[in-house]
Amino acid sequence: MNNPNARSHKEPIDSLIIYKKRTDISNLDPEERDYLESYERGEWISDLTPERVKELQAYARVTLEEREKEREGKKEIIDP
Repeated sequence: MNNPNARSHKEPIDSLIIYKKRTDISNLDPEERDYLESYERGEWISDLTPERVKELQAYARVTLEEREKEREGKKEIIDP
């Protein structure tokens, strides 16, 4: 079964977006990361519901935001 929201293989791929996605999901459990990546490629994953995909994506966004805040906080301490 195909995912109607999956990107077409004919669309151009932006390497920066791919890098950012890798950063976003790097803290996920390896199994969940594999599921999320497969789902985003349009592959059918029976173990992941759309709700769970949204949860994983939200977790990844929050993780990235927290990392950025930590980096900014360290910069302020080093360079007041």
